[in-house]
Amino acid sequence: METLEKYKNRIYRFMKEEIPEGYIFHTNSGLSRKISDTGSFLTFVGDTVVFLLDHETQRCLEEYQNRLYENCQDMLADRIDSETFHITLHDLSNGNPSEELWQTSMRNHIHTKKILEEFHQMNVGTIQLKPVAVFNMMNTSIVLGLEPANDQSCRTIMEMYDRLQQVVELNYPLTLHVTLAYFRPGDYDIQLVQKLKAVLGKINGEEIPDIEVSIEQLFYQRFDDMNSYYSMK
Repeated sequence: METLEKYKNRIYRFMKEEIPEGYIFHTNSGLSRKISDTGSFLTFVGDTVVFLLDHETQRCLEEYQNRLYENCQDMLADRIDSETFHITLHDLSNGNPSEELWQTSMRNHIHTKKILEEFHQMNVGTIQLKPVAVFNMMNTSIVLGLEPANDQSCRTIMEMYDRLQQVVELNYPLTLHVTLAYFRPGDYDIQLVQKLKAVLGKINGEEIPDIEVSIEQLFYQRFDDMNSYYSMK
């Protein structure tokens, strides 16, 4: 099981790679599967297991999102509705709509439902998460990165993640985050990149409140695009 120290090392590596140095900023080639050239959300379906956020946390993160759009709208896709802000615990399946993907989602739902019932029977308590920074995630999106605030929260998160690996085994490790905005696919010059760096620097110079989640906030969700999520019982 991954330790808290190892987790921190990984998320800080993401931060160090946040904005490429150079004249042109190129968005990730895979972004065009989710976002159109005009910034609208494309149909991209799938399922996932997420922690939903309380209203106060949503409003706080919406303020950071507002500042991103006030300064960097030309680089960003359409806004994500703050009601859909979430922390992904485990990805399951995704892609273009197909009968095969639908059948996969149905199987995922059956298996995940049983595991979530197990989680609800555990005496987990509150999971404490500490904001690390708002940063560029792989030239795809702007996210608030999070780390477990203590060893107990880390163990709980990792135990749940490992259990969900039995539904879909991912070949990449967990990196807790809340997506605040997606980039609009394209290439951006140094002036726009400097604006983005400036607003990220200001946000990260402030004290970002800690986030608490509980097992009652953990849900299996399906999505139709990156702004349309719905919980399934």
